[in-house]
Amino acid sequence: MVLGDSERDEITNEANAAVKHRCPKSEVVKQIADRMSLSEATIYDYLSGRIKMNLRLLKAVVAVTEDPFLMKYLEPEGMSLVTKEDIFCPTDNWDKESFDVVSAISTLREKAQELVTNGKPTKNA
Repeated sequence: MVLGDSERDEITNEANAAVKHRCPKSEVVKQIADRMSLSEATIYDYLSGRIKMNLRLLKAVVAVTEDPFLMKYLEPEGMSLVTKEDIFCPTDNWDKESFDVVSAISTLREKAQELVTNGKPTKNA
């Protein structure tokens, strides 16, 4: 996705406001700079618009400030960001997990066979 100048300016203004006015944390610019391995001066250049805002910086600003106004640029309507830990939870019972997969495949195969046997399956089926 390529941002137009007005969208990029809007995001830059929101990031600037989040960092300088809305975030109660101390040393916000330093935290963002450390996260991105950039100088604080470079972060200020991004926030002022002298350097064009990019997704990497937006993610860093959101991670540090946790600003809800900025979050909307990373979360399409109806979706929300979650941490990696919330998505992937490794199991310690691989036998059960393997059985669940085999069971699901078996059920799917039975349903497909039933559709084929009882008549022509529809595109949606």
